[in-house]
Amino acid sequence: MKLRLLGRWTDDLTVLSDAPLASDRVEELAGLGATIAPVPLSSVAAGTTALPHGGATIGMPRVRTMFVDGTTAEYETLIAHADATPNSGFLAPLAALGSTTAEAVTGGSAGPAGSFLAPDGTIPVDAMSTTAVPGVWAAGTVTDPRMRAMNAAAAGASAAAMITAYLTLS
Repeated sequence: MKLRLLGRWTDDLTVLSDAPLASDRVEELAGLGATIAPVPLSSVAAGTTALPHGGATIGMPRVRTMFVDGTTAEYETLIAHADATPNSGFLAPLAALGSTTAEAVTGGSAGPAGSFLAPDGTIPVDAMSTTAVPGVWAAGTVTDPRMRAMNAAAAGASAAAMITAYLTLS
């Protein structure tokens, strides 16, 4: 949806990424006439470019990009999109601490056998923020990547209250 909208705003759309894009995304972008930068993005900086204007020279804002291979490019506008994929893979070994899977916590589908991660990488929790591993709670974007900062902070505060209650009443 967002990509189709961007395709309406310009006929010069270049997509930069810090990682390879999925094949279905590449096909969608090609259908919009977008150019895909061939190498991953390394850094971005603001700058200006001198442009002639009615006998004078004016500085037009530009976005300077550098790619991992050292090449650079400039663009008029840069729209950044943060992907909503939880960075939870490092927690997978915690499954060894418990015998319950994500399926048991949520009643839904679980990730790899014995995992407490869901297939999408999120950590399923119940209403008390507990995970499938006893003594492990989770909150924020790792449980729902659609959360924004305020919601994630509120979920963290709620999980902290559950942890406090658990420690106090145990």
